[in-house]
Amino acid sequence: NDKWFNAETRREAIYTKLPPGTYRFNVIASNNDGIWNNEGQSIYIIVQPPFWLTNWFLGIIGLIFISVGPSFYWWRINLLKKKALRREALSKQLIELQEVERKRIAAEIHDSLSQNILLIKNRAQLA
Repeated sequence: NDKWFNAETRREAIYTKLPPGTYRFNVIASNNDGIWNNEGQSIYIIVQPPFWLTNWFLGIIGLIFISVGPSFYWWRINLLKKKALRREALSKQLIELQEVERKRIAAEIHDSLSQNILLIKNRAQLA
């Protein structure tokens, strides 16, 4: 930033939350008599990024994602296939149970109807 900051009587400059990069700190000052040093001094300051923003760390994360990502994908696909097979087996089992129940009810209805017809026939023969 090219803006000057008047530190007044303080002998320190505090900068917080500087993004990573290279900075040049310029300073001019005056003595107690008010005579200014117009030439000033400057110093270069390098602010290093945190480790999680460095290229080597991002590269390692990328390699991990590239190597583990497909494995996770195939694991998830296999898990979904197994769930689908279990669902299909359960559906088949329910259909079979319904068919057994339908046959049982049909047999009961048939038997009771047959018994009623047989009873009517026997009574008709007796009469």
